[in-house]
Amino acid sequence: MWRRLGPRCHAWLPAFQDVLLRQTLRAAARRSPFYKRLLMDCSATAASIRRVSDLPRLGFFTEPSDLRHDPMQFLAVPPNLVAHTITTAGTTGKPKHTYLTASDWRRLTDLVALGMQLSGITKRDVVHILYCYAETDWVVGPLLETAFRRLGVPTVQAGNALPIEEQVRLMRSRNSTVLMGTPSYLHRLTEEAQTYEPDLRSLGIRRMFLGAEAWSEAFRQYLQQRWGARVYDSYGMTEMGLAGGTECDPQDGLHTSPYLVFEAIDPDSGRALEPGQEGELVVTTLRREAMPLIRYRTGDIAALLPAKPCPCGIPTARISRIKGRSDQMVCLGTGENLYPSDIEKALLGMPAISGYQLAIGKQGYKDTLTLLIETETPPNSWRMPSCSACIRV
Repeated sequence: MWRRLGPRCHAWLPAFQDVLLRQTLRAAARRSPFYKRLLMDCSATAASIRRVSDLPRLGFFTEPSDLRHDPMQFLAVPPNLVAHTITTAGTTGKPKHTYLTASDWRRLTDLVALGMQLSGITKRDVVHILYCYAETDWVVGPLLETAFRRLGVPTVQAGNALPIEEQVRLMRSRNSTVLMGTPSYLHRLTEEAQTYEPDLRSLGIRRMFLGAEAWSEAFRQYLQQRWGARVYDSYGMTEMGLAGGTECDPQDGLHTSPYLVFEAIDPDSGRALEPGQEGELVVTTLRREAMPLIRYRTGDIAALLPAKPCPCGIPTARISRIKGRSDQMVCLGTGENLYPSDIEKALLGMPAISGYQLAIGKQGYKDTLTLLIETETPPNSWRMPSCSACIRV
């Protein structure tokens, strides 16, 4: 759809988002107990926010702790209209819940289907889904299944609990052409699958979509070389409805959903940053019925990319790839900032390593960084990857 509209879509998409933003603010002020109170007390009225560029004038952010404390206060519809509940894993605290109406879910799956279609997936493909299926409210698998069903694309609901030998057997028997999963699991799959199929290219995988964890360009090259497939990044979180953005063929930034507005702020001061400046992403949901979120702090570090047409023809805004999380940054040595994802990016580029554990401590006045790795390969046979991660302690 967007590609066919071409330059016209670039012209009307910002105005479209402005209209949806006004509708979102009006609905939140009337129907959401949390935002009704917040908007009454803020420095600008909901009616005075006419454009996306006006959002900083609200003067407030929605914090993850707000959502964690009482998610029902965010509801803008009667509870009986909630059709789906998505729950975070709770790795950084108490799990957070996001509620969707049937219309929210349909809009979300339609958007994922469109994004996958624009990424080159066709009815001739078979999508092998490697995300976890064990958790009731962790709906990445069902979301992808529904989206591909609407496209008429068959899926293999493999999950990440099967033995690697069984995964390889399924790829062969079902003629899988697309893999979707986390970087850490795909790393393990790549290393261990070669025991059963030394030439992974022979399996016929042509595209891979990675999400949920940070990873490096060195890791992209590693996967593309081993599988002979194009590898794409994607971004999402439970609070925004999982589908936040995905890479296109140029692999130069992630196209964001037209139903999400992103800002980048200084994580300490809350000051708005210009395109190209790296900071914490803040998201506002548009057209969300059950649970609108206004200026929600994601904790993810990235930059808004300058507004210019992408060669792929998709007109939506783009963000850089996620660097890490603001709440996971630690200060080591003489003041060096370290994101654990920096180390993960480096390690995921080393085929010999299948898992790791990182411990930060003190030895007198010195900071210590202890790295434990899981490997079956003697260390003297390793080759360090060429990657951008540089750690000094």
